[in-house]
Amino acid sequence: MFPNSKVIKINAASALKGNWVTVVSAVMIWVLFVLLLIVTGALICSFIESSIITTTIVILLCLTALLIGVPLSFGVLKFIWHIVDNGQGKIDDVFFYLSSRKMYFRAFNLTLQILSKLLTIGSILIVPSIIIEYISNGGFEKVFSSIPLWLTNFWIIAMFLRVLGIMITVIFTAKYYLAPFIFIINDEIEPLQAMHLSKKAAKISIWNFIGLLITLTGWLIASLLGVTLFFTIPYLLTCYVIHSRFAVYYYNEWVKNVPNSSFQV
Repeated sequence: MFPNSKVIKINAASALKGNWVTVVSAVMIWVLFVLLLIVTGALICSFIESSIITTTIVILLCLTALLIGVPLSFGVLKFIWHIVDNGQGKIDDVFFYLSSRKMYFRAFNLTLQILSKLLTIGSILIVPSIIIEYISNGGFEKVFSSIPLWLTNFWIIAMFLRVLGIMITVIFTAKYYLAPFIFIINDEIEPLQAMHLSKKAAKISIWNFIGLLITLTGWLIASLLGVTLFFTIPYLLTCYVIHSRFAVYYYNEWVKNVPNSSFQV
C-alpha cells in the first residue's frame, strides 16, 4: 500500500534532521541564483524605457535561467537524494550537471523534452481561446466590414477556454512529474527513457502525489510569498524526493508481477 502524505512528511522531517544546514545551503545556491536573475532584470528594466531593450533583457535572463538554473535544480535534487538515500550529500552535487559537457547536455535534453510536451499540449489547447479573444476584441472587424454585436461578448468564452486549456495541460503533463527524479538517480538513463518510465510509473502514484501537494498547500503558499523561504523549499523538495522514491519502488514491485516486462527503473 502506497504510503500516505503523513508518512511522506514524517520521512522528510527525519531525513532533514541533522542535515538542515547542508540542505539549506545547497538549496539556497539555486534560490539565490534565481533571485539574482529576478532582481537584475527588475533593476535594469526600471532604468531603461525602451521596450525593445527590456524585452531583449527579459529573454536573455529567461535563457540564463533555462541554461543554468535548470541544471542547478537537477543538481539540488541529486544532493537531496543522496541525503535521503544514505544520509550524506556533497555540495558539489549541486553543480553535477554543470561539471561536464556530457552531463550538462543530458540535463538540457531532459529540459527540452519536458518543455516540448508542455508547449505542444498547451499550444493546441490554448490557441482556440486566443482566436476567440481576437474576434471579440474587434479582430473580426478588421477583416470584414462589420462585426455582430453578440461576438463582442465572446471574451467570456475565451477566458473559460483558456482556464480549461491550462488545467488540461497540467493534467496531461503531470504524468511526467517523476522524470527529474528518475533522471537524477540513474546517470546512464536517457532523458526520453526517463520520460517514458515516468509516464508508466505515474499511473500508480499520481493521485498520491496530488494528495501530497494538497496537504502541502500552506507550505507552497508560504514559499511563493517568500515567508520562511530558507526552510520551505528544502522541505518541499525533500517531500518530492521521498514520494518519488516510494513511487519508483512500488512501480518496480508492480513490474515484477507483469510477465515479460523489463521496464524497471
